[in-house]
Amino acid sequence: MRARAQSLGFTCETGIFARPGARGGDGPSDSSSAAGFLYGVVFWLAVLTNLTALQRIREVWLQGRAQRLERQREAAARSKLFYSAFAQRLP
Repeated sequence: MRARAQSLGFTCETGIFARPGARGGDGPSDSSSAAGFLYGVVFWLAVLTNLTALQRIREVWLQGRAQRLERQREAAARSKLFYSAFAQRLP
């Protein structure tokens, strides 16, 4: 997601889990066994990874929307300028 957004010229720096290597598990789960601990780590990894993906999708969508609105404003200004110039030439 992040690489695709950046290849299109958007910035995609947000997300709770933006740097997967910088964060470990939040501690052992209810079970004190190693399997329970690993289950908890994998569970939270999946939750935070999906939350980060949703945040990045929203960020890129908002940036794309802003660009689209800017292009619409520019097109409206150009057409207004064109029609006002055309109207001045009419007798």
